[in-house]
Amino acid sequence: MAQREPGSVIQDQGLVTRGTSQEVCAKCGTRLVYMDSVVEDDGTLYCCGNCFAHATRPIAQLAGTKTELCAHCGLALVDKSTRVQRGVRVYCCMNCADAFEHVGPPA
Repeated sequence: MAQREPGSVIQDQGLVTRGTSQEVCAKCGTRLVYMDSVVEDDGTLYCCGNCFAHATRPIAQLAGTKTELCAHCGLALVDKSTRVQRGVRVYCCMNCADAFEHVGPPA
């Protein structure tokens, strides 16, 4: 794997064939299927910038950002560049959208 800057988005990997990815987000546990939103930080993978932000920033820095919550992982959308809306539901990224629609909300 090529070296990346901490917190960089993994690009050029596209869609992992459904069912073959064993990687999960270090913050919300969602299986990583759509790699174009995945963020890597020192070998740790996050499904998107939202989970990366929630895992690495002090809670005080995220205060006041709860405008929308992901319907799957429940985290506030602080990075809306990967936001997905399907019907009335909003997700932080395609990984959470896919997980919600195929598995349901987390237990």
